[in-house]
Parts: sequence; structure tokens; C-alpha cells
Amino acid sequence: MSSQFPLLLCVVAHQVVAGDSPPLNQLKGHFFLLIIVSASFFGVTERLPLLFWFFSMNAFQRLRQQRLAKATKPFNARGGSIARCEGCGLPVVQCACALMPEGAPKAAFCLLMYDTEPMKPSNTGRLIADIFPHNTHAFMWSRTEVDEGLLALLADPTYSPLVVFPESYVQEGERVVINSVDTLPNRPLYILLDGTWSEARKMFRKSPYLDQFPVISVQPQTLSAYRLRVASNENQLCTAEVACCLLQQQGDLAASTMLHDWFSLFRQRYLTIKPHHQRFLTDNVSAGDDQRSAIS
Repeated sequence: MSSQFPLLLCVVAHQVVAGDSPPLNQLKGHFFLLIIVSASFFGVTERLPLLFWFFSMNAFQRLRQQRLAKATKPFNARGGSIARCEGCGLPVVQCACALMPEGAPKAAFCLLMYDTEPMKPSNTGRLIADIFPHNTHAFMWSRTEVDEGLLALLADPTYSPLVVFPESYVQEGERVVINSVDTLPNRPLYILLDGTWSEARKMFRKSPYLDQFPVISVQPQTLSAYRLRVASNENQLCTAEVACCLLQQQGDLAASTMLHDWFSLFRQRYLTIKPHHQRFLTDNVSAGDDQRSAIS
């Protein structure tokens, strides 16, 4: 029985690590120390590397592992056949983990992800969790079976939750729309509806637990540079680009620049393995000027 005790603690620790509510986050360090001591006492320290891996994952990586575990068949995403690094999501030969920065933005982020989104190699919501691991939460979206951890996060009095969605799609009088976070009583928590455009609209319309929160939109200064997937509109930004705009609008230029640079590196290395995208990697300054003039 004594030899099973560290294993039991590992199971409990996995449940703790899998959660992202603030109370659970406060317990992680205590569980970590307790398991190390117990593993040493019972002579099963060979299991510690698995525990270290659990504790090193960010919110997106944990959610991805949970979604993969629930899959009943292989997910055949475009680019899914390529061997990829679990740390950065790039092809192993293009791994950028050694270059991954870590920042502390003035706001926090909540990735609300649609179904298979965590399994798509082209997802950029993961980039936010990559460099802001202590300020990013991630949950699967559901209309009826809402994650208890998500509800706890939304009820956290230290945050002022905001649903990020284009103002033009909000009917007048339907929701409160704000243009600035300066008057919020608490730290902004940006809720990002992560999916395709049609999926994001569905999440916005069919999430009654989000109706009480104000809506905030972004005002991009350039067209999207995403190109990892085909967008239905060139004015639509990917999730990481939206987060950059939000941070910039808030005046957090350091965090915005860090995320933008990480997104640019991810995009460049992702597209390197796609020969038909090579021309986009050589865009010069004049091309950027053309983009800016196109929306002015």
C-alpha cells in the first residue's frame, strides 16, 4: 500500500494541474513539494519526470492532452502528419522552444476553444499560453456542459471578464459594448472565442453564461498576416493577432510586442515547410505599407 501512495498523489496532482481556477493554482506548489518528499520516502523517484512534465505544461497544452485523450479516432488535420514538438507546436526540425520568451501582461486571457481547435497545428491561441503561461487559461466550449473551472474563473473577483467579439455583430441594446478597459474595477480578463469565424459566432450566440459580460472589439491597424489557414475575410485576424491588438489598446506595448514577435517567428517557421507559401516569407516593407494604405 505504501508504494501506491505516491501514485495516488500523482493522480490527485494531475487533477490539480488540469485545473486553471485561482484556488487550484495556489495549491500546485504544495502538491509538488508533497509528492517529491513522498516519492523519495517510498523509493519511487523514477516517476518524478512524469510529474515534472505535468507541472511544466501550460493551460493550452493541458487542454490539448485532455482533448486528445477523449478522441475516438485520429484527427487528420492539415499538416497533422508532420512530427511536431509538443512544446511549441512547430515541426521538430523547426522547434523554437529555446527561443520562447515569457512575459507578464497587465491583463489575463481565457481561451474558450471549439471542439477540435486544440488539436489543429495552425492554432495560434497556444502562442498566448506559450509566453504568458501564468496569465492564460484554456477551456473547451460547451453550450450546456460548462466547465466548473471556467465558471470559477469568471466569478473570480480579481478579474473583470470581457468577451472579445466584433462590435458590428452585436445588436444594439443586446450587450454592453466598451472601447477601453481604463474604467474597469479589476484586471481585465479577455475571453477569446477560439475557432473558425462561424464557430466563434456560434459560441457568442449560444453561451448564456457569457451574456452578463461586456463586449470589447479590436481596431487593427494592418491586415492579418496569418496565412496558416484560409480566412473567409482578409480583415479577420487570428487569435494571437487579436490578443496583440488588445494589449496594444490597453497600452501594454511590451507584452504586445513580445506576443507579436513570437507569432511572427511561429508563422515564419510554420510556413517554411509549405513551399507554396514561400513568397509570403519574403514580404518587404513596401508590402506592409500597401496593407496599411488598403485599410486607411
